[in-house]
Amino acid sequence: MESLCAIIDSLDYVITIDNINAQIAGALGIKTFVITPYNNENFIFSNLNKEKCDWYPSINVNYINNHSNYNKKLRNIIKKIELKIK
Repeated sequence: MESLCAIIDSLDYVITIDNINAQIAGALGIKTFVITPYNNENFIFSNLNKEKCDWYPSINVNYINNHSNYNKKLRNIIKKIELKIK
């Protein structure tokens, strides 16, 4: 676990699904983009009216309605990151 935290802490951005990587990145304050199903029952990302996570301000939540939306969401996230690093 320590080495996973060290790896995540060395990143500028994290793009992930709703898993332990999202939780660690959020706790470390790393800018994180989480892609999660719209009907996610995880209480951390359950506020469907917001892109921000109440528990972790550095997390941006991206809800999808079906699996075909993953590519579209991922492209949008990459564009956001590219705009920030230019």
